[in-house]
Amino acid sequence: MGLSMMNILIVTLFDVYSEVLHAYTSGLEERTTFRSIAMFIIWMMQHFFRFLIIVVTAHNTTKQALETKKIVAEMTNRFLDVKTKEELHIFHNQLSISSIQFTICETFALNNNLFTSAVAAFATYSIILLQFHSKNKI
Repeated sequence: MGLSMMNILIVTLFDVYSEVLHAYTSGLEERTTFRSIAMFIIWMMQHFFRFLIIVVTAHNTTKQALETKKIVAEMTNRFLDVKTKEELHIFHNQLSISSIQFTICETFALNNNLFTSAVAAFATYSIILLQFHSKNKI
């Protein structure tokens, strides 16, 4: 999952860079057509939705794992046979010891905070690119 996320981010950056480079290198006589702009927007939306699906799925899975930990802890307090209590105790220990979190190469945690940070970074850099582009036209 981490490699898929890195692939999405790298391909998205490459696509944005190539589109911006094409827009600046093509002169005034050769404007990008509506079809290429529409295809670029569709391509970026596809990357966005893949990113969104991976992050939301990882976040929901992490939440469910934490819920499972609470349920197992409650079940061990009930009056069950010794073998079942022992198995639940072992399972609860494994859940407590292991990290219940998806990460990208142990660097970024895949949760909703990553998604909001990515959207904020995209918006910030888009505004900066627009400001540079408007300075060049003046």
